[in-house]
Amino acid sequence: MRAEYPGLTGSERLDLIAVLAGHVRSIAQQAMVGRQPEADITALIGEQIRRHGDRFPALAATMAAAAVDGRQDQVFEFGLDRILDGLDILIRQRGG
Repeated sequence: MRAEYPGLTGSERLDLIAVLAGHVRSIAQQAMVGRQPEADITALIGEQIRRHGDRFPALAATMAAAAVDGRQDQVFEFGLDRILDGLDILIRQRGG
């Protein structure tokens, strides 16, 4: 079975592999360096934002909203979905 990616050149397909591998590598490195789940890192950042929220009101509001919706630990899926969404738009623009 051969996968087709209409509208992408061979070089762009290789670039796509590099982008996807980079995303995976980045998330894996974050996990290995800190050896803490994303929720723990988010909690540490949240503590600092609470201390200095007056300097960063938009970020403080974002952290508060994230705590309410309870969907932390979604960075891999969120990033992958955005990469694939962008790819889909590019392919559609090129008529694929």
